[in-house]
Amino acid sequence: MVMYQRRVHSWHGVESDIKIINQNWAKLGILPPHPQLVNLIIRKGLERDKNIQMQILHEFGHVQAFPFVFLYYLPLYLSTKLGNINNWFVATLGLFFFWEMIAEIYVFFNDEDYINAYINNLSLYTVFFWVIAVIFIVLPFLW
Repeated sequence: MVMYQRRVHSWHGVESDIKIINQNWAKLGILPPHPQLVNLIIRKGLERDKNIQMQILHEFGHVQAFPFVFLYYLPLYLSTKLGNINNWFVATLGLFFFWEMIAEIYVFFNDEDYINAYINNLSLYTVFFWVIAVIFIVLPFLW
């Protein structure tokens, strides 16, 4: 059963369907359903309606941010930094966190109550997640 479904059109021309299956699972376009791990961590403690509203914006943020993912990965790909499996793995984790961060930045700019939602419900899980995210985003460029 799908809780919410919406067809979206990105600024770069991609059309996609967003399906929020439940608070833990979503489906974006032709991709298989995926767990909402980031949403589960950073939205812990938010009221249900606010959580779902932010999940929808977050998933659309992934669509909107897709071209920027290549901008993150391109310098690493063109350099010799991806020469071994460990570097490739760390760079891929960095890419994942970068995409999550950009999607969440989209939520920040499109949800007028974003700051208030977190002021009232800031969780250590949220803080920990963003600290780890920034470390992994920057790490591949420090080799």
